[in-house]
Amino acid sequence: MAELEAAFDAPVIESYGMTEAAHQMTRNPLPPAARKPGSVGVAAGPEVAIMGENGLLSEADAIGEVLMDHPAVAQVVTFALPHDKLGEEVAAVVVLRDGAEASESDIRGYAATRLAAFKTPRKVFFRNDIPKGATGKLQRIGLEQYPIRLNRQGLI
Repeated sequence: MAELEAAFDAPVIESYGMTEAAHQMTRNPLPPAARKPGSVGVAAGPEVAIMGENGLLSEADAIGEVLMDHPAVAQVVTFALPHDKLGEEVAAVVVLRDGAEASESDIRGYAATRLAAFKTPRKVFFRNDIPKGATGKLQRIGLEQYPIRLNRQGLI
């Protein structure tokens, strides 16, 4: 983002939208307002909020993704895995904490006790790291095609 802004001498505006809701729902504001690269930003017209499972508003810096609550998980990213009948299903790539052990069924079972069935990952892959973009944000795009090879420990 910083390199693009420097090259064109213009601010980059990141936004998030949903065609079924509004063309633009949130955006990172223009300078001099505070911006956070990789964030969905602030509401850009419609009223938006992040709610917890209890139906209450989440804190501004709250971390989601139930899988991160598993004691063996250091990092995780979920992504859409192609499915021949459903179109897509939820998958996850997990990086375990140093010295921790967990199986795919451990992670899926843990998630299943806290998430609706359609939100529980159908497949869990284990890796030593998760690809990151230039801003340090975990990358989901292309994970369904990313080679997941296993070594003796079940990780790459």
